[in-house]
Amino acid sequence: TMAQVVPPVPTFTVFISSPGDVSDERAAIKSAIDEINVDPAWQCRCALKSLAYEDHTPSQMGKSVQRVVDDFMRKASEADVVVCVVKGRMGTPTVDERTGRAFLSGTHYEFDSAYQAFTSGAGRTPRVM
Repeated sequence: TMAQVVPPVPTFTVFISSPGDVSDERAAIKSAIDEINVDPAWQCRCALKSLAYEDHTPSQMGKSVQRVVDDFMRKASEADVVVCVVKGRMGTPTVDERTGRAFLSGTHYEFDSAYQAFTSGAGRTPRVM
């Protein structure tokens, strides 16, 4: 008998955006993604890859935190799904080094860039939650 070739499932990136005071919520999101990835009902449909700064971003001297996230992880605007979590604070103010535009925080910058990409891309991606 011939082995059946199973096509690869699509992988969707899930960018997790938040200030530092929601570590429990970030862990819950990553746990949910892990649960979906091992669920037999989803394994043949898609895979999710979490993009979380604590997992993908090294410490670097001389660059803003947001620039390091953009350089090493991925910009929120390039993800398939962006999940923003805010609780007690917005985070640390930041400036987009390319445009000079000030943002209330990195989370605000990531939400805004994802929303702008969504609206300019005919509402396809990224989906912002």
